[in-house]
Amino acid sequence: MAKEIVDQVRQAELDADSAEKQAHLQGEDLIAQAHLAAKKALAEAVQQAKEQARVQLQQAREQAAAAEDAAGQEVQQQIQALRQQAAGRQKEAQSIILKEVLPQ
Repeated sequence: MAKEIVDQVRQAELDADSAEKQAHLQGEDLIAQAHLAAKKALAEAVQQAKEQARVQLQQAREQAAAAEDAAGQEVQQQIQALRQQAAGRQKEAQSIILKEVLPQ
């Protein structure tokens, strides 16, 4: 009977060791799965950040182009206004020349 108890204790110890090893393996497996899931989530987050940055860059380029166009239009309007002023002054100068210089 003592041998049976000793055998049962040994079997219980073997079962406990086996259960511990199994739990350890399961823990390692869970850690590996968590690591893979975290890696996948990080890759997705990086991809989303890249896409968002690409969209923001495109928007910034479009805004810059629109601002450049608006500035170009404003410059063209200013040039046109200066040309009109210059033409008006040229006509004034011609008129003055015709009135004051030529009659003599």
